[in-house]
Amino acid sequence: MRTDDAAPWLTMVIVGHIIVPLVLLSEKFISPPTWVQMSVWITAALILTFLCLPRAKGAILGIMWAKNLRGDETQ
Repeated sequence: MRTDDAAPWLTMVIVGHIIVPLVLLSEKFISPPTWVQMSVWITAALILTFLCLPRAKGAILGIMWAKNLRGDETQ
């Protein structure tokens, strides 16, 4: 079965909804230098992406399996 773009999309939604509020809150209350922001948030986004992507793919495959979908255009 293929998940195509569903798993990366779900991963971007999850990681984006975690990282963006944290970036905005840290900028508002702490206001660290730009190099600190870049190093911390890029690293955090990469780690979260590597943790979420396989689980998102598994979730999408589980949904497809439960609904008897094959993942191609001919169902």
